[in-house]
Amino acid sequence: MSGLAPLRVLVVANGRPPELALDLAAALAGERGEVVLAAMLVMPLTQPFRANVDEPVATAVALLEAGEGRVTGQACACDTRLCRCRSVSAGLQALVGQERFDVVIAEGAREQARGGLARLLGGPLGRSSPTTLIVRAGQALPAPGRRVVVVGRDPGMPDAALPIAVRLTGRGGEVVSCAVQVVPVTEALPGAPAEQVVAVAEEGRSRAAALGATAQARPLVGRSFARALLDHLAREPADLVLVDHRRDEVRMGPEGQLAQLWDRAGSPLVVVRGAAPADQGASRSSNR
Repeated sequence: MSGLAPLRVLVVANGRPPELALDLAAALAGERGEVVLAAMLVMPLTQPFRANVDEPVATAVALLEAGEGRVTGQACACDTRLCRCRSVSAGLQALVGQERFDVVIAEGAREQARGGLARLLGGPLGRSSPTTLIVRAGQALPAPGRRVVVVGRDPGMPDAALPIAVRLTGRGGEVVSCAVQVVPVTEALPGAPAEQVVAVAEEGRSRAAALGATAQARPLVGRSFARALLDHLAREPADLVLVDHRRDEVRMGPEGQLAQLWDRAGSPLVVVRGAAPADQGASRSSNR
């Protein structure tokens, strides 16, 4: 979207080129923004922290070079970091403490999301200033003109995810503001969503439109959050799905609602945690 302030976006690489995360970061950063790709060199406790590890370093450098090449030529700038740490979480904490970022993006398979990446959503990083995104690995970012579904995992507005959804539509795209009413199996499904659910979906549509996006409202009803959203995506496919998750804990076990979406949503899935970028992406000029 034109007229949005640039963002500084940190992308975390842990063993593989995070292609989808880099593409999302470049789309979010915008013109005059910056993408910073950080490779985490995790040192086992059995080794000295500053031990010579030539082969892992060479692998990390190659990953950084490949990632930088993927972003080079787009409207934003790109820089890299090689972070030596005892764990990915510790490395992220250190980097976010040293530099200022508007958004942090981590990419992983479902097994990673169920472990270390999921803990990032509920841990201190998820509650600090950068908005945190976790994206499902192995998928491609569709071209601009994207149909982006945005929904809150908890009742209420998806405050962090909504401005990100607007940025990710691109020219000719649209935001679909969803709100979900979960009905227990002991109750009959209503003929129409409750007024509160309709109001939340409509408010999201109005906010997206105020930010310059074409937008629609879709209040949903279902037996579970995941089922209602999956049924909607079957009827009206989307290019991206953004879930705003404000709970303190992220359940990625087989019974978790996010796990069901992670496994079954055909569109790239992005879980958003934290506050929205300040001033809809006001640039932070100081990096230190």
